[in-house]
Amino acid sequence: MINRGKIKIAAVLGAALMTAFSPAAALFREPAGTVFAAEQAGSVNATNVNVRSGPGTSYSKVAVLSRNARVTVTEQVAGTDGNSWDHIRFDGGEGYISAQYVKIGGGSTSSAPSSGTGLSAFPASYQSLLGKLQKAHPNWTFKAVNTGLDWNTVISEESKVGRNMVERNSISSWKSTAEGAYDWSSGTWPGLDGSTWVAASSEIIAYYMDPRNFLTERGIFQFMEQSYDSSAQTRELLSRMVSGTFLAGSVTEGSTPSGGTASAGNSGSSSEPQGPGRETTAAAAESTAAESAAAQGPDAAAASGTTETYVDILMDAASESGVNPCMLAAMILEEQGNQGTGSSISGTVGGYSGIYNFFNIEAYTAGSMSAVQRGLWWASQPGTYGRPWNTVRRAIVGGAEWYGENYLSRGQSTLYLKKYNVTSSSRYQHQYMTNVEGAYEEGMVLSKNSALLDSAVTFTIPVYSGMPETACAKPAGDGSPNNKLSRLAVEGFAISPSFDRDTENYTVSVNSSVTSVNIDASAIDQKAKVSGAGTASLADGTTKVTITVTAQNGAVRSYVLSITRSDGGPLFSNSASGASTPGKTSSGSSSSEAVGPGRVTASSGTSSGKTSGGKSSGSTTSSSTSAGTSVKIISPADSAGSSSNYHVWRVSGPGGSKLGE
Repeated sequence: MINRGKIKIAAVLGAALMTAFSPAAALFREPAGTVFAAEQAGSVNATNVNVRSGPGTSYSKVAVLSRNARVTVTEQVAGTDGNSWDHIRFDGGEGYISAQYVKIGGGSTSSAPSSGTGLSAFPASYQSLLGKLQKAHPNWTFKAVNTGLDWNTVISEESKVGRNMVERNSISSWKSTAEGAYDWSSGTWPGLDGSTWVAASSEIIAYYMDPRNFLTERGIFQFMEQSYDSSAQTRELLSRMVSGTFLAGSVTEGSTPSGGTASAGNSGSSSEPQGPGRETTAAAAESTAAESAAAQGPDAAAASGTTETYVDILMDAASESGVNPCMLAAMILEEQGNQGTGSSISGTVGGYSGIYNFFNIEAYTAGSMSAVQRGLWWASQPGTYGRPWNTVRRAIVGGAEWYGENYLSRGQSTLYLKKYNVTSSSRYQHQYMTNVEGAYEEGMVLSKNSALLDSAVTFTIPVYSGMPETACAKPAGDGSPNNKLSRLAVEGFAISPSFDRDTENYTVSVNSSVTSVNIDASAIDQKAKVSGAGTASLADGTTKVTITVTAQNGAVRSYVLSITRSDGGPLFSNSASGASTPGKTSSGSSSSEAVGPGRVTASSGTSSGKTSGGKSSGSTTSSSTSAGTSVKIISPADSAGSSSNYHVWRVSGPGGSKLGE
């Protein structure tokens, strides 16, 4: 979806997904052979029972449940082995289990209530908020739907990179730092659909997924049922909703929606931000063969030159698709703007003159095609849903039918459920948009329709198990989140394993004579603060030294060095030094300053000065400086008069030869 860089369509249906589903109000499909379909609480009555992907022992195993594990039985079916099998939901997933191993009864499967209507069906943290709404709007009905899903599992799934996005200019706490979402070396977020959109953080996802944050007079509309009810959703109601927008007007087929004459000479480029498109997978590719039939106009599309109102077209679209006309209008206004300025409905995009896509279906960036162009290309192809959409009526009615079939009939019957698919069908995968704010923003369009405040409206609101006691807060922190090191080294000693910015625990072995070491640590981000580096005194045995990196936004990361003193441990080695992780760092490369107990330079290994342990090992080590001067360590026995507590060096080359501490 493309409107002003806000809502981006993420909806793709392959032919394999376009099958018949249960009525719109249901969240779960009832396959042939259903014995019963009423949800019932139960528990496992045997030890280590297999949960399978289908009703029969020939299906793959998806989980193993222990005795007394709580389950919700959604339906019982005849299995392929001739026995009865229960379709169940359990903490962590769903599947089929032999009915003989399930005991029905024993209370709810979680602290969340079962599905039902009325405030008592909701957890206490919902009830106080809904009570205020019910008092103000007595015609409203609230329906709780117990998803049977663990809250933390849901947030983890929705936080997978690519499923939810925010605009690049969002504050940093809204943006993810997960693998693939953030470049630690450069401190930037790569665009996931063009350059405008980046991965959303789990904290902002939790905020927008927590229904309790939106049980307000305006926020509630993302939970409004989308099914068409001709007695409640009247032409008058729709007219009141679209008043002041371009949908309050009329259109003459053969002209642009704004009334101007279509021009085939306009450029195909769009000035609007291109935003995150739907997930593209091979399985979601459309079947060309399935769309080879000649297009049939939806409901006898108006001929060229015919003038009709948008309200009339939308009411016909609702009748054809079974989708609430107010919902259809809200989606169009969110996609194309209140004044209908979206390029997808101009009818003038180069190469697609006279083609319209009011819902921005299949609009996503692909190769050299912008999101607008890709959506119009799809709309121009002959096939299902009355395509090609070469009239406004075809585009609106056909788009509504597409939406009704691919979302409403699949149980994604609210704006919330079409954005966050927590139903049992293609869970987490079949989601209309990637913009994390999508459901809320479309709901806000609906909330502006004052007529809905006094109408009979049903709101279907999800409930999860294991939810926090209070609603998830909206993250407000900003600043760079980069709290990783580019370098960590113990001067003169090797750390194990070799330094890597993602490894936080290291070991160091030193001789028992070594009583202190110097630790060198640098952060990738100059705005981060590093503490704990410098000289560290060592106790007998193992000393743990913690290096703390505090990012600009306050995020803290700790690296721990476990330094062990032992008689067999090494003394200073001029070859031991830490280094930046190859290919991963943007700062903190080798310094010209000397490092190491013997002041070993990272570039040359030249040493001078005391050891941290105080005694020479008696070995001889030499190196060369860049000026050609050689430095050779001399054991105490070879240097008469020198203290055994110091290394003595012989320096040869420019400057002459001399002995010194």
